[in-house]
Amino acid sequence: MDAAKWRQGIETATNLAVLLSCIAAAVLLIKSRNTTSYAPQTPTTTIPGGVQRGDRFPALAGVKFNAADRTLILALNTGCHFCEESLPFYRRLPTNKSQTAEGTQVVAIFPNEINEARKFLTVGNLEFPVLGRQDFAKLGIAGTPTLVLLNRDGTVQKVWRGELSVGDQEKVLSAVASGTH
Repeated sequence: MDAAKWRQGIETATNLAVLLSCIAAAVLLIKSRNTTSYAPQTPTTTIPGGVQRGDRFPALAGVKFNAADRTLILALNTGCHFCEESLPFYRRLPTNKSQTAEGTQVVAIFPNEINEARKFLTVGNLEFPVLGRQDFAKLGIAGTPTLVLLNRDGTVQKVWRGELSVGDQEKVLSAVASGTH
């Protein structure tokens, strides 16, 4: 066998070995990944990244989503400085006492004990119904403050996360008034 054919044979074998190694690595990589994340997602109650538009919000004890056209959930935490800094904005939201059956009901939920949550609202001069000891992870709430606008059947229409800019605050107020944005 002459040297040229020998070199060509070695080169072909090496290229084939590299190609097979790449294919094997690709197969292992694909098998190790969660391929369901690429499939279309159906709305769920809890999404790892947080509640999203189109999700069905879980039922909350004592809260009837169909009692008003819209329900605005304020997910707050007594130890959250963004929640505390947002108190003046929350005071601009309608209280349930000023609403008719048509309109928006506002409910504040906290992971804290109910007494702590009520004190937070009282100090903030807010008059919303409050639920304490809520499991935010099960509700799809990834952080506070989070505002979630629901329609009558509990479907999420809009979500705002974190401290809101003045422009976003106006969008919330508009959505609460009209159910849009």
